[in-house]
Amino acid sequence: MRLYDRLLVIIRRLGPEQSGPSTPRHSVMFAVDVPGFGTRTSLRQALIREALYLILRRACTAVDLSWQGSEGHREDRGDGMFMLAPADTKSAAVVRELVGEIVKELRRHNRTAPKETRFQLRMAIHIGWYQRDDNGVVGEDVNHLHRLLDAPVLKQCAKAMPGDLALVISDAVHRYATSYEIIDPREYLDVKVHVKETSAVAWLHHPYHLTTDHSARPDPPFRGSTCAGLSQLLLDATSFLESEEPPGDEPLAG
Repeated sequence: MRLYDRLLVIIRRLGPEQSGPSTPRHSVMFAVDVPGFGTRTSLRQALIREALYLILRRACTAVDLSWQGSEGHREDRGDGMFMLAPADTKSAAVVRELVGEIVKELRRHNRTAPKETRFQLRMAIHIGWYQRDDNGVVGEDVNHLHRLLDAPVLKQCAKAMPGDLALVISDAVHRYATSYEIIDPREYLDVKVHVKETSAVAWLHHPYHLTTDHSARPDPPFRGSTCAGLSQLLLDATSFLESEEPPGDEPLAG
């Protein structure tokens, strides 16, 4: 008997209610969270959380991504959400269309909401394998997604950039999306992610091309900054973070 089958037998002996993990499945997955959520009052956390779910529900509906039912899977994370897209969802629908809808809805909220309930989002996208059990989903790729979301370089980017969304995609998503010309590779900066046991390359979205030639770039949509200045800030932050030793298992600051 294979080790995997032996483990299933042990798990099922724990009790009749335990059905054990399912057959591995493949899916596009993403996770979001709100930076600085824990610094808000309980009332403001509740209002932000309500707005977050409204934004994500509208965005998923706009791109025909299943929000209810058994086709996909979503989990509440307190200050964010984790979601597995249905098996037939194309990466392009998440990387390009869903991200665009989330940005649109988030900007709409931040334009009209009181200052105390405006917020930014961090988002990570990955594609890979997972298994279901009675308590949710599990798998190395699920872990990898959340390591990307917790990456210090993404948190630093969210603090440095004035935009509504700080986005990182996995190397697997980047390879697929560039090969099929879903994204403009000049808009992504390769970064190193060191979180717990994970050490990997990921791709940080930056809407202004990180080159020295600024002649063809649009002006940035914020005052008092230049593309060159923001690019250098990101590069400096990335160099600083990559020079540090990979962190251990201590919890990261939200």
